[in-house]
Amino acid sequence: MVTLPLYSTHFLTIMCNVLMQYKEICGAAYRGLVQPDTEDKRIISAQWAKDEDISRFLKSLPNWLTIDSGSSSQEETGEEIDRRNRKETEMLVQNLGSSDIPQHEILSDSNQLRSLAQLHESLDWFSRSVLNFSKTLQNQQLPES
Repeated sequence: MVTLPLYSTHFLTIMCNVLMQYKEICGAAYRGLVQPDTEDKRIISAQWAKDEDISRFLKSLPNWLTIDSGSSSQEETGEEIDRRNRKETEMLVQNLGSSDIPQHEILSDSNQLRSLAQLHESLDWFSRSVLNFSKTLQNQQLPES
């Protein structure tokens, strides 16, 4: 570890480039899952993500707030999760459920949902790891007083 600070900037640049390449790969995999056909037949959640009002509404839902606050580290009972999911479903149906959603716009295959979750988790983990590593290098390079 003594020589790592000498090459830390170069190494971090390489890691950032790898991270950007991985982001592109994840983006392509995401598009392959949510846009298997033409633009007209994309999954509705992909359209929702582009709409700022809907995106803001979705980020105010109980499941998003639970994940965002980091309180998911505590064990939750099945009843608490069911209650939160029921509340979120009612809010979605009330606010977004006024029109029929065609079957091809619903992503219901559990393998595809699992793949989306894995894409998100892996990209999140990788980016946080590179960020933490850069902070560690930065702290090591600060002159001690």
